[in-house]
Amino acid sequence: MTPSSRVRAPRTRNGSSRSAPLAVPAVALLALTVVLVVAAPLAESAPVVKLVAPYSGTPFQTAAHYHQGCGFNHIAHDLLFSATTGAAHLNQESRAQRCPGSTNVLTIFQTTSDTGINSSAFSPTTSVPLAHAKVRWALTYDWELHTTWGNSSQTTYAFFSVEVLASIYDATTGATYLPTNSYLNSVTQSDLNSSSFLHVSSVPVTLFFNLSLSSTDLYQYNTSLRIITTVDTIGPGSDAFSIVLFYYPRVADRAALDWVTY
Repeated sequence: MTPSSRVRAPRTRNGSSRSAPLAVPAVALLALTVVLVVAAPLAESAPVVKLVAPYSGTPFQTAAHYHQGCGFNHIAHDLLFSATTGAAHLNQESRAQRCPGSTNVLTIFQTTSDTGINSSAFSPTTSVPLAHAKVRWALTYDWELHTTWGNSSQTTYAFFSVEVLASIYDATTGATYLPTNSYLNSVTQSDLNSSSFLHVSSVPVTLFFNLSLSSTDLYQYNTSLRIITTVDTIGPGSDAFSIVLFYYPRVADRAALDWVTY
């Protein structure tokens, strides 16, 4: 089952929602995109190895922030991926607040975060001419977008995306292999007086690789969860926030690396 069959259309507290391409300011919209593109694999060899937690490698985290105007970016809870459990729990928020005064102030806040693991080097015990490596995640999270639109001469915009990334590096030849499919969930809300929110439950994400494995080569895999939250407002009567929660005490929100096979 693909994520799109599990994710319901976003709902708004005032009962309204719109779906359209990203538009210029003063055009209201709410756009939802969930992408799980799967390329049909070739006849598959049996996996040589199945890796599960605890994983061998180096967990990592990165976060890049942009800020202008009135507001803040915030990342909370255990951002770092756990090699012991294979899970990452984190909450991320970008918020544009109303600046004092009556002038049109441009406010932009954005955070891009990545958390995952760089594996230790490994080598298959036998060469596999047509290996089909796989990386499997399970995602449970909440998201919420809120925008207040002052008037038609002002702008309010909120956006988030959740993406799973992976690659396999051949340290012997220097080649890097990318998956043949992808997972991306993104939502945009613009020039609305509204809040949209959704609980995304237990979405399985499997990324596929087609490559040949050599028993004489050393390999490393890298996989991570990327979250982007963005808000943008112009005008004293507009504000916005974008929140993604991979940690919520009352539900099992988390991003979990279930297994890696090669």
